[in-house]
Amino acid sequence: MEVTVWQLELRCKSQSRKIQQIDFPVDIPRNDFLDHVYAKMNLNHKKDQLGWQTSDGGPTQRLATNEDVDLAFRTILKMKGSSRR
Repeated sequence: MEVTVWQLELRCKSQSRKIQQIDFPVDIPRNDFLDHVYAKMNLNHKKDQLGWQTSDGGPTQRLATNEDVDLAFRTILKMKGSSRR
């Protein structure tokens, strides 16, 4: 059985270790995704860097470009055994 995921749940941990949850539609434009994350975490695009890691403890990956976001979404969707329609 294939499960379709329409929304992803992102848990962001700031430098102060505060965790925030942000929900995103899978088809969000990649620039909008990055803008929302920076805004929600009150970060500066020019001086702050983002990274991501799966909940299973995989390696930390950078999250700076649209391609980085695409890789993150593909990885998460693959882990969920889902496809985007």
